[in-house]
Amino acid sequence: MTSLQPTAPAGTRPLSGSLEQLSVPDLLQTAEASRRSGRILLFQNGLQGCLWMHDGRVVDAEISGGARGREAVYEMAFWDTGSFEADFTAATVPERIFEPTSALLLEAMRRRDEAMRDAAPPHAAIPDPPPAPPRPLLALHRGLTLLNVAAVSAAEHLEPALLARRLEETRSGLLSEHPVLEVFRVTSDGTVVTSLAEEEVLGRVDPDLLVSGVAQWLLRLFALLERALPGRFSPRRLRAMTEAVQDDLASLGFYRELGFAAEPGD
Repeated sequence: MTSLQPTAPAGTRPLSGSLEQLSVPDLLQTAEASRRSGRILLFQNGLQGCLWMHDGRVVDAEISGGARGREAVYEMAFWDTGSFEADFTAATVPERIFEPTSALLLEAMRRRDEAMRDAAPPHAAIPDPPPAPPRPLLALHRGLTLLNVAAVSAAEHLEPALLARRLEETRSGLLSEHPVLEVFRVTSDGTVVTSLAEEEVLGRVDPDLLVSGVAQWLLRLFALLERALPGRFSPRRLRAMTEAVQDDLASLGFYRELGFAAEPGD
């Protein structure tokens, strides 16, 4: 069995972060759009999983002591707590999966929907579906999604320390105009996080101001990177990379603030 342990070459650092801030579908769609190769390690509640990528496609997957191949992808797609490490250096493994990554995610969602329908009796006691997250909380979560997907994309061309400096440089430069950006922190490896608890978000975050601030942060970051490395950075890549949450991003106003049409192709 292939080892799940990371073997990054000396001098490289895996990109790491929280699955609450960058979901498994977001990670996979980012890797697919960027045609990444390597491995993504996932950790949740004592479980460890690995997704091997080649040119943006999942070619094998394994949960330690559990499922392998497609079934492992379908299970890990909905790990929504824990952490990840993405090591985008070449890794050679036998291919067990041949579908596009987007097709795997669609099948995972279909299976989840089917399982939820089959679980009707236990849910019959629930009079109403769970409410949608409060708008400030959803705006914060989706802002983190956009920022970290942008960071993963930029990490293809920048070392983690330099990426972290560029993220913090652009954030700090916007604080006087967008003080809401104080709720974010940039880690040394170029991941964007927040230390706010849920109740603090509801009391401190204006969702419209946050959407505007995050959009300006992204636009300034991409403009800075584009000047240094022309032709490699475009905010419009974010739409393709975050297709799984495009309804949230459009309804919150992120697409408008980033200058995107409401729907692809408009």
